[in-house]
Amino acid sequence: MPLNSHSRIRGRAAGDRPSRPSRRFLSGIALLLGGVPASGAVLLVPEDHPTVQGAVIEAASGDTVRISPGTYLGKVEFQGRPVWVTSTDPENPEIVSTTVLSTEGQGTVLIFSSNEDRHCVVAGLTISGGYAPTGGGASCRGASPTLAQLRFLHNTADLGGAIFTSDGSPRIRDCQIINNRARSGGAMAFFGGAPWVERSTLEKNLAHYGGAIALRAKTSPTFQNLRIHHNGAKSAGGAIHAIGAWAEIENCVIHHNGSLNTGGAIWASRDANLKFRHSTLADNIASFAGGAVDSDLAVVQLYNSILWGDEPHEFSPLADTVYTHWCDVDGGSSGEGDLDLDPLFFDYGPEDYLLKATSPAIDRAEEGEDGLRWCNFSLDYCAANTQLADLGAYGGPGSQNWLPPVPAP
Repeated sequence: MPLNSHSRIRGRAAGDRPSRPSRRFLSGIALLLGGVPASGAVLLVPEDHPTVQGAVIEAASGDTVRISPGTYLGKVEFQGRPVWVTSTDPENPEIVSTTVLSTEGQGTVLIFSSNEDRHCVVAGLTISGGYAPTGGGASCRGASPTLAQLRFLHNTADLGGAIFTSDGSPRIRDCQIINNRARSGGAMAFFGGAPWVERSTLEKNLAHYGGAIALRAKTSPTFQNLRIHHNGAKSAGGAIHAIGAWAEIENCVIHHNGSLNTGGAIWASRDANLKFRHSTLADNIASFAGGAVDSDLAVVQLYNSILWGDEPHEFSPLADTVYTHWCDVDGGSSGEGDLDLDPLFFDYGPEDYLLKATSPAIDRAEEGEDGLRWCNFSLDYCAANTQLADLGAYGGPGSQNWLPPVPAP
């Protein structure tokens, strides 16, 4: 199919057959699904179908829609179909960045509203230019799809700049969610359900409430192994803004987020209950109070975590329901087992806020073991770091999830 300047598709010419996704990628997604990858027919875009929406409509249960590099305009509604929609190589950053779905400001890009479940998979694409009241990049209403290895860039909404969920429990993994905007939840907003977000980066998103994440009542999400950094809120919660939600936050690095009012990293209110385990909150800033955490009529609990270098102080003086247990807290805290000692951070490659071999936070957690074998990374750790769990994001059993999944043989 020849392309011209008026085409709704810009990219690979027809006749160029795309490559297959790698075995490693398929194995990793299969682990999420608890089964095997899709094994039905493969529908190629644009070689067989000129639009992604047209291919999805034609696809049967278990089919794969495989998209060649290019920019494809228009929304994609899944209409309850358990299909896979992927680029030609979800593990290749260049392929992912050049396989783009966009509405160019004319609505949500990916729409899940017909009880889609985890067998509806979207992977290895860039989702950009969405603009809608809820979820500029993706909207999940009563749906629980699998979103993996996606890049959400420059999407805008009132609620959830990149992703919005309402009474759904999507699984979001290995995604980059960068430079999105919203009134609440610059990267994502969850209103009900139990979303699961892991091994993803939320960066440079902006909102009035919750620069990266907004959580509302009846929501019980789980966040694991996230990098949440350089997000900003005009009002409260540079990283996370929670009202009435219950959240589990494990092995997350939350740094350099900011609020022009309160809660540089975290703001919680109205019966919210946030539980942090083995996480690192560092170098966040609030103009008014609570560089790391501020709360009002909410409970924030931190276990085996590190809070360091947040300004003007780690906790708001009025936040009397913030509890620390076996944490390293800049300026000190009265929780059982707490420290007030420089954790000796350093950065290595993409990993921020690792602990030096001489850190007092090593082997200092209340209980458990590290998932990572630190001695395998550097001999410096052999004498100092046993398998006893460290404090912070790279300690405890969940630390092993910072490593990529091992493909099936």
